[in-house]
Amino acid sequence: MDPRPAVAASQTRSPIRHRGLLLTATAVTAVVFGIRYQAASMRTNELNQRARAPYHVTVDRSGGGI
Repeated sequence: MDPRPAVAASQTRSPIRHRGLLLTATAVTAVVFGIRYQAASMRTNELNQRARAPYHVTVDRSGGGI
C-alpha cells in the first residue's frame, strides 16, 4: 500500500494554465510600451530642437542628407 494519499492530476499542475499566453502577452506589452517610449522621446527631442534659435530640423525630416 502506498502511504501517500491519491492526488488528482489537476492539483499537481501549475496554477498558471496558459503560461505561453501570459509570456506572449507580457512580451507584446513590453514591446508596445518600448515603441511608445521611443516615439515620445523622438517627438520631445524634435520639439526641443525646433524651439531653439536656429530652428534646426533633423536630416531625416528635412529631406536632405547624405
